[in-house]
Amino acid sequence: MDDTDRPVRVAVVGSGLAGLSTAYLLSKVQATRHDGTLLSIEVHLLEKNEDLGMDTASLSVKTEEGSYRVDVPMRSINGGSHSRVRQLYQHLGVPLVESDFSYSFSRLARQPAASPPSSALPSVDTSDEDSSVPPTPPPEYAQSTQSRAPTPPRRRRPARLDKPVSPPPRPAQTTSIIYEGASGLRFPPVSIPSHLRQSSYRTQISYFADTLLLALSYLYILLLAFFYVRLGLAHPASTIPPPKTLRDHLRQLCFRLLRLENVASVPLGKWCERHRVPRGMREEVLVPLMAAVATVGVGEAREMPTGEVLDYIVDTFANSHYVTSPSFGVRGIVKRLVAPLPPSCTHLGVDIVSLSAIDSHEGAYKIVFSQNGMEKTLLVDHIVFATQADQAARLLSMLPEHDESTQAVVSALKRFTYVRTLVVTHTDASVLPPAQSDRRDLNLAVFASSSISASPPPFEPSSEDDLFLPSTYVQTTHIISHPSSSSSRPVFQTTNPIVPISPSHVLSSTWFSRAFVTKRSQAVLGRFLLDGCKERRSKRTLQGLPLGAQADARKGGVWFTGSYLAPGIPLLEGCVTSAEGVVRELLRQEGGTVSSALF
Repeated sequence: MDDTDRPVRVAVVGSGLAGLSTAYLLSKVQATRHDGTLLSIEVHLLEKNEDLGMDTASLSVKTEEGSYRVDVPMRSINGGSHSRVRQLYQHLGVPLVESDFSYSFSRLARQPAASPPSSALPSVDTSDEDSSVPPTPPPEYAQSTQSRAPTPPRRRRPARLDKPVSPPPRPAQTTSIIYEGASGLRFPPVSIPSHLRQSSYRTQISYFADTLLLALSYLYILLLAFFYVRLGLAHPASTIPPPKTLRDHLRQLCFRLLRLENVASVPLGKWCERHRVPRGMREEVLVPLMAAVATVGVGEAREMPTGEVLDYIVDTFANSHYVTSPSFGVRGIVKRLVAPLPPSCTHLGVDIVSLSAIDSHEGAYKIVFSQNGMEKTLLVDHIVFATQADQAARLLSMLPEHDESTQAVVSALKRFTYVRTLVVTHTDASVLPPAQSDRRDLNLAVFASSSISASPPPFEPSSEDDLFLPSTYVQTTHIISHPSSSSSRPVFQTTNPIVPISPSHVLSSTWFSRAFVTKRSQAVLGRFLLDGCKERRSKRTLQGLPLGAQADARKGGVWFTGSYLAPGIPLLEGCVTSAEGVVRELLRQEGGTVSSALF
């Protein structure tokens, strides 16, 4: 059979938002060849877990009023930083709820305090799970050529006790700032913490003076962010094309004369010091907030590239946040995205055994995988890795033909860094500010700054079984209420807890891995980006190369999508935009064109 008589076969490895978006777009987009005939695409989705990735860790919580779904981790999008994600959801008919989060910022003392009494628990629907399963350990990340895929997330059933159990000892928690959200458009934009309400007028005036200084500091940072971003001085050098026109050369000359440098790779802490950002704004708000957004420790947030932070500030300014309607949830998004794929093309519980380039009219790559104890073979023309970079590098290392292109791709993929993130869904209210009036949608907590004479933090994890992280992280607790009831007890979802959570209150605990931008990853990012508007790809691109193929049989290609393959902090937006770029370029490489937007 001639190659043109069969559909182009594409294997998408991974079923997160990047993989599902890629598979959906390849299945739905109508591409035509130069002769006007339709380009037929056959998509196979391969997932190592028994469930599709986006909904693997979510759970159903039962209350007296019924049950509702809790997404794990909590996924919110911003109208600015997630514009393409929002458009994709609208295209799919996903109901979104505007949720302009309010925030509380608290400091934890370095001495434990007495714990409040425990409260009753709602139950969690885990009828199909083993209650003896321990919390999933975090994945290991190797800096060498070794790479290990993270352990699939699992949940554990909360213990059922006949009598209330007191939560572990807690350090004293003091609320420092209460921000009412909505980009500061709510009045008043801030509230006074409860412990200051009975204070003297002098103390309250001092608090509002400090808050005013923070507001002015925010405006100062906002102006700097727009300045650097609009001038293109916050984008990684690898993503900026070399100057071609006289205007480009004059622009660079002006920057040199004015001593304006690209700050994309400058550490955030150093940038703040250079621009004299007040210490209160830097240490009390900016660094903890960026650490929470990137789910990293305070130290990593200070060292993160400034360009990513400035991009995030500009993109989210004056834009609302949205969450998926609880009645729909991530489960509904998964169903819509996977709907175009025939069940026979969705392969779950897959373990890829071998990967090789072949010279056959049936395809350019052979994937051998085991499923339900049986070994199966899949011949495809293209492979799209919608996995973490280290997992893609590990799978590509299976190619027996380690040509120069394969080595370059694997080397580049290993430059991307991942950090572990722990998400605990629970009912332990003791992790929140003690005063009910100080609690907000998102509650951030950090340990008070240490000094030479200060005692060490009272809690430090001793093993991977401890459901909390080192004291250098930022703890973020989201208060989740029943969508249709005001009487049900809320459920809390804490990301990167830094104090122990009472085991009797734990509904689920899951370790995730999250891409984290570094100077090393910025240096190769541009080689993975695709611009669908260009007729020709850059010769330096690492996308769509016929990896592992012989010189006389160079066809097909290997592609990459994911949150890490986009400028800025790795977010869901990168999953969708990278999927769009890969789909457009893959179709173009196969001689097809798309006359309109993909969605």
